[in-house]
Amino acid sequence: MRAGIDPDRLSFINTVRLVCDAIPEFQMVAPAQQPQLYARLLRDIARYQLPERDHRRHPRVVKRNMSNVHLKRAAHRQWP
Repeated sequence: MRAGIDPDRLSFINTVRLVCDAIPEFQMVAPAQQPQLYARLLRDIARYQLPERDHRRHPRVVKRNMSNVHLKRAAHRQWP
């Protein structure tokens, strides 16, 4: 990003709200003023930063489902 901020530190929800609020302003101003409005929007987005993320303590793994129900085998397909 231009401001030298890690993208992980930017709030997605806050950015969406700011952009939604800025859309009507972009439609109302003259095209010559849009770069100034865009610069202000980027400053507003960079103003709200999230705290730094903690490092993972454990690697990501696929969790295996444990079930108490026995698997259906060939012997179970016939009625007793």
